[in-house]
Amino acid sequence: DPSGAAVFLNDALIGNTPILNRAILPGEYTLTIRQEGYKPFAASLDLVAGKSYPLEPVLLTPIHRAAILFTSPAGVEIWLDNKKIGETSGQAEGEYVAMAASIRQKPEDVSAPFTTPLLTEGTHAMRFEKPCYESRVVTYTIALDEHAREPQIFMPVLLDRSVSSLELTSDPPGLEVSVDGRALGMTPLKAPEVCSGTRMVRAEAANGTEWFDAVAFVKGEAVKRDVKPRPTLLFVGVYRDGTMERHAEKSAALEKDLRGLGRYNVEAASGAALPRAGESLGAAVKRAAFEAKRADFCVAALDRGHETRYMLSAAGVRAEPDAFAARDEFWKTLND
Repeated sequence: DPSGAAVFLNDALIGNTPILNRAILPGEYTLTIRQEGYKPFAASLDLVAGKSYPLEPVLLTPIHRAAILFTSPAGVEIWLDNKKIGETSGQAEGEYVAMAASIRQKPEDVSAPFTTPLLTEGTHAMRFEKPCYESRVVTYTIALDEHAREPQIFMPVLLDRSVSSLELTSDPPGLEVSVDGRALGMTPLKAPEVCSGTRMVRAEAANGTEWFDAVAFVKGEAVKRDVKPRPTLLFVGVYRDGTMERHAEKSAALEKDLRGLGRYNVEAASGAALPRAGESLGAAVKRAAFEAKRADFCVAALDRGHETRYMLSAAGVRAEPDAFAARDEFWKTLND
């Protein structure tokens, strides 16, 4: 079991199961039964002329097995080895209603069964994620034997809700507020529930000027900000003089310093805005300024080893705040 397995005597294939009343010459043999997805079965036979050798049905042991998982709530992503293998959905029904009750959950609060891909014997760590909930990593042990044919069932994984709150005021009032692209309303604003984690908060005026920043929301803690529109700086990066290679470490450090000034919205340049082969950094910054529709000015730096040379270019896309004034103020900040 299962049928259709290949049968070998001394490595010679004699057929597939079931095999009945097969005549075999007397002698010593090694019987091997192989089936894809199962461990091989091996036994020694010593056949004597004129005798019949009925064998008990052989139960082959699988080499892998699926798992059945549940989550509370549903809609949870499941990750294995940094790869998403699926997402729970539905609700517990039938035989699984009692399981939900055993962990003091209503059936509608527990997902329908989720069947994983086939897993090898041993331990497997799986990560469970859903927005506004704390992630969990659970380690499962997959057991294999000749009777382990059905998926292995595990108890539901419970995720704790994780939210913060946001209170935003502005000068002037009436800015449109969004968190990670989701509109929340206009300032002054009180949002009682914002998913924990680092979120991009934007407050935009009717004339296109805005304030935005990456804000850390901690479970159970309120975030309060009083903001006003400010110039937007597009940071291209720090490049090595001569080779024009991007200096990753110095780029990250300078970007952190720029964000720490608190005077500017800081955007990191996309690949399209970075220097091209044979292009000077100055030309790249001007091109980045032209392409940056929402930036007021761009900045990049050339690392010469003994000194760092900054290059700026005003985009001049918006009238308020004046891009050239913002650039000049930034230049003064560097000098200070």
